[in-house]
Amino acid sequence: MHSLNQTCDLPASLGSLVSIEDMTDYILRGLDDGYRAVIDGVNARDNSITFDDLLEKLLIQELSIAAVQQQTPA
Repeated sequence: MHSLNQTCDLPASLGSLVSIEDMTDYILRGLDDGYRAVIDGVNARDNSITFDDLLEKLLIQELSIAAVQQQTPA
């Protein structure tokens, strides 16, 4: 996420902005079904999500997935 944000900053420094919607769509397309709740929640919003809010939601979901995996017997 941080390297993607930095990658988007480069065109912005040259005067060509990458929209938050485009960046969000790119991120969401790269997620697997474990992040379905985040994907659906972001897509259901009436307004754009900020990069920091999206990062927070993804980190919370990642922790949730890790907790479930630790509880599941091998």
